[in-house]
Amino acid sequence: MIKRGSYNGPGTMLSLFGVSDGFNKAACGKRCYNAVVKQAKQRSAPVQTGKKRVLWHSDGPSDDVSSLSVLIDWITSGDNYDRYRGGDGQMGETKTGLVSQILRLIFVIGIKTVRTAKDVIAKISSLETFRTAVDWLAATDQGVEDESSLCANILQRCPEY
Repeated sequence: MIKRGSYNGPGTMLSLFGVSDGFNKAACGKRCYNAVVKQAKQRSAPVQTGKKRVLWHSDGPSDDVSSLSVLIDWITSGDNYDRYRGGDGQMGETKTGLVSQILRLIFVIGIKTVRTAKDVIAKISSLETFRTAVDWLAATDQGVEDESSLCANILQRCPEY
C-alpha cells in the first residue's frame, strides 16, 4: 500500500518529471502524469469569456478616427490595395507584412483596441464583398423591376450592404 505523497519524493519517477511535493495522484508514466496535470489545470482555470467584440467604426480616440478609417485610408492611398492583392508591381511583399503596416498605423493613431492580422484580413475581405455588390448593382440597375429581388441579390453578395 502506498501512502499519500510517498511516491513523489526524491529519487522517484515523479521527481524525474519535475513534480513538486504537492502532487497526490498516481501516474504510471510521463504521459499519464501530463494528462492528470492538464485536467487539473483545466478544472482550476477560470472560465474565459473570450475577447469582447469592439466595432471597427467606433474604437478610436475620437468620432472621426477609428480602425476602419485607418484601414480605408491605407487601402485608398497610392497603390497599397494593388500591393495587397499582389498586382504586377509586387516586390516580394506578403499580405502579412502589409497587414503589419496597417496594424502599426492603427497603434500609432492611438487606437487601443487590439486587432490581429487575421482581423484585418477578414475586414478587407468584408470590404471586398461590398465592392462586389456595388459592381453588380452598377451592372444591373437598368431593367430591374422587382425591388425585393434586387435587395436580396445585393445582400447575398454583401450582408453588410
